[in-house]
Amino acid sequence: MSTSAVASTDLVRLARAALVGLGLSLLASGPLMARVDLNTASQSQLESIRGIGPSMSKRIVEERKRNGPFVSPQDFARRVSGVGPKN
Repeated sequence: MSTSAVASTDLVRLARAALVGLGLSLLASGPLMARVDLNTASQSQLESIRGIGPSMSKRIVEERKRNGPFVSPQDFARRVSGVGPKN
C-alpha cells in the first residue's frame, strides 16, 4: 500500500472511529496518549494526531473559525475537505 493510501486510510479511520459522539475528540499519537477536541484544539495539537499534517490542521482550524464548532462526525467530514472516504 502506498504512503498516500495509508494516510487516506488513516483519515477515514480518523473520521469514522475516533470522532466519538458530539465531543468530537481524538487520541493523539505519541509516547502518551491524550484526547484532542476538534472544536478547541490548536493547529499544533491537531498535528499531534497521526494522519493530520499542517495543511489538514489548518483547514480544520479555518473551517471551525468560519462556521463554528463541528456538531457531528458527519458534519466534520462534510465541512473539511480531505476527510472521509475517497470518491
